[in-house]
Amino acid sequence: DRGEAQARSSLRQAFTALRKKFSALGAFPLIVSEDDAAIDTTLISVDTSILADRGVEDVPGEFLEGLSVPGQAIQDWLLAERQRFSALVVDGLSNRMAELAGGCDHAGLITVAQSLLALDSLNEAAHRALMRGFAETDDRNKALRQYQACCDLFLADLGIEPDAETRKLFEDIRNGATTTDAPPPLPDPGSKQARAVSDKPAITVESFEDLSDGREQPQFAN
Repeated sequence: DRGEAQARSSLRQAFTALRKKFSALGAFPLIVSEDDAAIDTTLISVDTSILADRGVEDVPGEFLEGLSVPGQAIQDWLLAERQRFSALVVDGLSNRMAELAGGCDHAGLITVAQSLLALDSLNEAAHRALMRGFAETDDRNKALRQYQACCDLFLADLGIEPDAETRKLFEDIRNGATTTDAPPPLPDPGSKQARAVSDKPAITVESFEDLSDGREQPQFAN
């Protein structure tokens, strides 16, 4: 909103204030030239990189949690980045949960499923994973209560009941049946079934780009 001269002056003042803040650490974590400024990643760690480096279970929280900056443009960017970051975390937790499903680390499965539900309370697969985890750790009552919580949530938010797979799992746990089912065997690579699957086209749907002028509803693109 300011002229270039005033904006550049404000930017210089901001860098000066940052240098004072970081003086106690002995190193200034920015590389600043006449035309550019960038983070020096040799001096500091960037927590968003943990998605690729250490796994989603170490994610510290919402992207730039607690930050509120005036101005519509920066608010739109911040909203879009928080949604993108949250989607990455949800995908990572979902993948991790799938890896743990059917294994022996029931406590790990419970932890990951609970983390996923904290971000996506309507994730039915996570509700089932919690039910399985509780049942396999001999806490059948907790597993049944988790199903009831799932039913209440779906009814209140969506006006529907859980799907048939979740209902069947509830009945199995209530009747004391084994809750960890082995995955179906993969077809022989040379079989007719395998050839039929491999001949089918595959499609990946990624985030859509918001091309609107106002960028007032970026959630539809995400």
